[in-house]
Amino acid sequence: MLARLWRPIPEDVIRVRKPLLTVFPRELLDHILDLAQYWPAIVTSNAEEVHISANSRVCVEQTVLTAHFAPNVPSSDWLNPPKAKLVKFTIQSQDQGWGGSHHLLCLGSYKGCWSWFEASILRPDEDTSIYSEISVNGNQRFHVQNNMHVSRNYDIHEIEWTEDGSGEDNDRGGHGGTGRGAGRGFVKALRPGDKVSLIAMAQYPGWANKVSYAHIEVHYSV
Repeated sequence: MLARLWRPIPEDVIRVRKPLLTVFPRELLDHILDLAQYWPAIVTSNAEEVHISANSRVCVEQTVLTAHFAPNVPSSDWLNPPKAKLVKFTIQSQDQGWGGSHHLLCLGSYKGCWSWFEASILRPDEDTSIYSEISVNGNQRFHVQNNMHVSRNYDIHEIEWTEDGSGEDNDRGGHGGTGRGAGRGFVKALRPGDKVSLIAMAQYPGWANKVSYAHIEVHYSV
């Protein structure tokens, strides 16, 4: 369900880069490896169920999973400093699974769903080492994915954010076709030592967010 069966580790990248650097300039080789997405990844998963419910207009939230972007890269003249290239979220979740007649127009879509996910970057303070959310282009939180409106099943969503921030960018209300955000600026802002936090959200009476599985991959070049 989740992701690639095999991923290179930094030592694999050294074995590939070392002979190829005798043939290609470093900049061209970097571009080739990026096109192939030949990147190591830090992978974190959580299969413990999380269930939050809202009972007012106030948002309720709970962190589902946190991934520490701390690449263990050997010192080598053949490698570049680690740089985040792609963040992938895999989420298996649903909302409360029921609603009144006014929900019928939104069934089978992401429109008007007040059960969703956000992500943030946590960075340690240089003096205290305490982690806190940072602002990226004026945003501390990024919309990741809406749940399917009044779904009785746990649906699986896979969301990939790239360094260039390409892709769809729907608003929190889910008026787009996929209910997901593009995370523009998120990957580019990541630094080694940061943490990626996935947060379950719900708002307004009756709305719930039920999570059965969450998975984060942080792919990086070296």
